[in-house]
Amino acid sequence: MLSAIGLQIELLRMDCAGLAAVAERIAETQKLLARALEQVRQLSYDLSPAIVEQLGLQAALARLVERCRKSFAGQLSWKYEGDPQAQGPQAEALYRIAELALEEAVRHSGAGRITLEVKAMAEGGRLELRDNGRGFDSIGAMEGNRGAGLRLMQHEAQRAGLQFRLAGESEKGTIVTAWWSPPAARSQPKRAATRRPAKPGGKR
Repeated sequence: MLSAIGLQIELLRMDCAGLAAVAERIAETQKLLARALEQVRQLSYDLSPAIVEQLGLQAALARLVERCRKSFAGQLSWKYEGDPQAQGPQAEALYRIAELALEEAVRHSGAGRITLEVKAMAEGGRLELRDNGRGFDSIGAMEGNRGAGLRLMQHEAQRAGLQFRLAGESEKGTIVTAWWSPPAARSQPKRAATRRPAKPGGKR
């Protein structure tokens, strides 16, 4: 669509070649359109879950944080410690949860400080985002614009088999946490002990 608009503007510029002031204004519009087109292309790449598969979770989150810093006037810090062992659907869901949580904090919380942390644990890992914004009340947390983002985070966590927790208090900030463990570390049902049959003539 943007490319088609650009083509129409170029045709208009050619038609107005004899009008210097109009041609100059059209040229400026073309530059703005070119920048918008490049930004849309970049965003479509960054927003795609495939970015996690292409770059890995750590690099994808680094790009996400840098993108959010451009629209956030406060302090946004993050760290990635160890190897959380998140793969496939888990890694994609973690990226999406981080993206949604950052968007909520930047746009709706009124926070001046946001911290994102991804950390390996003894078994699996944890993603945690904290902000010092206005928080929420337990009744209205799922309503309005913020409620939609929170429900999407829960959906992403459930879809990928992650544990999810949202904590906060009105005017005291919000904490979003998602954690997981690799399949080998998840508890397995214990097998009942079996008794070997006694050998003929042996002691019982």
